Amino acid sequence: MNSDALPFVSVIVPVFNDQAGIDKCLEALTTQSYAQNRYEIIVVDNNSEPPIYLKSKANFHVQLVRCGTAGSYAARNKGIADSSGEILAFTDADCVPNSEWIKKGVTTLLDGGSNCVVGGEVLFAAPKSKRATELYQFVVGFLQKENINERQFTATANLFTYRSQFDKTGLFDTNLLSGGDHEWCQRATEHGAMIKFCEEAVVVTSPRTELSAAIRQARRIAGGRVLLRGSAQDLIPADSLAPIRKPLSAAAWILKQQQLSLPDRLRVLIVASLIKFAYLLEILRLKLGGKPERR
Repeated sequence: MNSDALPFVSVIVPVFNDQAGIDKCLEALTTQSYAQNRYEIIVVDNNSEPPIYLKSKANFHVQLVRCGTAGSYAARNKGIADSSGEILAFTDADCVPNSEWIKKGVTTLLDGGSNCVVGGEVLFAAPKSKRATELYQFVVGFLQKENINERQFTATANLFTYRSQFDKTGLFDTNLLSGGDHEWCQRATEHGAMIKFCEEAVVVTSPRTELSAAIRQARRIAGGRVLLRGSAQDLIPADSLAPIRKPLSAAAWILKQQQLSLPDRLRVLIVASLIKFAYLLEILRLKLGGKPERR
C-alpha cells in the first residue's frame, strides 16, 4: 500500500517520574516499520518531578505536552485532545513496543471494521535475577489475552482504536487511578465495539523486582476495582472484576510451573500470598472509608 494511503496514527504515551522508561519507549517508537510520515508520538508528562524532557529529536513529529491533573487516564485524555490521528494507539512509558507494533495493530484494527478495538500482547521481559518478585510477575504474566477473550477489555499498555470510538464512547474516566481501561472498554462494548486480540503487536515491560513495588501495584489495582464496583456496578459485571485465578487454583498453578525449581516455586508462592494479602487489606481499608492513593 502507498504510504500516503495509510491511516494517520497518533501514539499516546503518559509518563510519570520515569525518564529512563520513556527514553527506551521512544527509541522503539521512532524505529517502527510503519511509514514515519503516517504517525506522530505524543508524550504526556503527568506532573513528573523533575519534569520529563525529550533527549533527541526524531525524523518526524514527537510532541511533549504537560498534564497537571493527576492520573494516567487524565494524561491520556490530554494526549487525545492534542492528537490529530484517525487512529489512536496507547502504550505506557515502561513498555518497549516491537518494531512491527504499529503496523500489526493498525492492520488488525482495519480488518476488524469501524467498531473494532484492538489489544496487543503485553509480555514481561525475561528476569535478570532470581528474585522471587521478579519470577512471580514473569511466570504469572500480564494476562492480556485472557482479559480480552474472556472479559472483553484490553489494558491501555497496548490499545488501538479509532478516534471515532472515543466520539461514541467518551473519554477515559479521570476519577479512576486504576481500572479506567476496563471501565472504558465496557462502555465501548455497550456502544457496539468488539475487542480483538493481536498477538503480533507486542510491547515488552520489565517485571518488578522489589516486593514493595509489587505490593504498591496490587494496592493500586485494588483501589481501582473498589471504585469501579461503586461507580460502574450497572455497567461492569462483578465477576469481571475478580482475579482470573482464584487463590487456591492460583497456588496450585504456581506449584505446577516446571520451568522453576521447587525452591523457586515455593518462593514465588510466598510472594503471591503476600501480594494477595496486601490486596485484600487495601480493599478492606477502602471499604472502611479510606481514599485511594496515587502510586
